[in-house]
Amino acid sequence: MSGAPSAQGRRARAWAGALALAALAAPGCIVVELAPLYDERTIEFEDSLLGTWTNAEEGQTLVVARGQWRSYAIAWTDGQGTQALTAHLTRVGGERFVDAMPAAGEDRGPLLVGGHVVARLRRAANALTLEMLYDGWMRGAARRGALPRRHWALDERETLLLTMSTADLRAWLARHVADDGLFAPPLSFERKPD
Repeated sequence: MSGAPSAQGRRARAWAGALALAALAAPGCIVVELAPLYDERTIEFEDSLLGTWTNAEEGQTLVVARGQWRSYAIAWTDGQGTQALTAHLTRVGGERFVDAMPAAGEDRGPLLVGGHVVARLRRAANALTLEMLYDGWMRGAARRGALPRRHWALDERETLLLTMSTADLRAWLARHVADDGLFAPPLSFERKPD
């Protein structure tokens, strides 16, 4: 895959992309992490993210509610249905990131692993943008050695799976957060009035 991702690819890269390992995400290439980007010391919580956010262009809605222990319970709705996610907010290299995965506590069966997907989060007043790690850039980084070989794998669909620890993932992202092309084009949402 090369060039900017399509609208369908951006949708798959968004919060619902966390369900790719459960084969519930839209077709396309994404970056999935086995370890979370956050740990107990680095979790943040921001009440201003709670509420309903819409992306009219993509036909998407995020309903963000308070989850358990400084987490967010997300209901992501698009043209394919609604997905339940658990997300945590953290900061790396001066940027805010959201780490999303299939909703905590759901039984996915023994062969389905709940992976993590991260997105840079930017918010101004009633606008919210999410920028997923761009799979094309990340696969290129892996192939040119910017990701140590022991920390990644590609599946038959070219989904990049990062296997590094939380500490290694945070350190790697801090080193590369300003790199051109690291993030996919933003998905933009507006707060829906209560």
